[in-house]
Amino acid sequence: MAALTAEAVEAGALGFSTSRTLLHKTSAGDFTPTLGAAHAELEAIAEAMGQAGKGVIELVSDFESPEEEFALLRRLVQQSGRPLSFSLAQSPVAPEQY
Repeated sequence: MAALTAEAVEAGALGFSTSRTLLHKTSAGDFTPTLGAAHAELEAIAEAMGQAGKGVIELVSDFESPEEEFALLRRLVQQSGRPLSFSLAQSPVAPEQY
């Protein structure tokens, strides 16, 4: 994935996006494969983007473990030197949960 991502941004892709939320499912109702992506895999992709010197990293997460997830986001930015954006939504049924 890292090599493909680097190749894609070199060819003009805007960046790399991944989903780490239970809300995103396939048309068959299964969780998207990116839900279980290992931190090491995401870090390798970020590093490849840094080597390419192009692209934005984007993700959505359930932030089940905010400290761990934000630590991952910081590592992705530090390792890549690329900008990162993420979606943040407040739960309508649990207003203290984002």
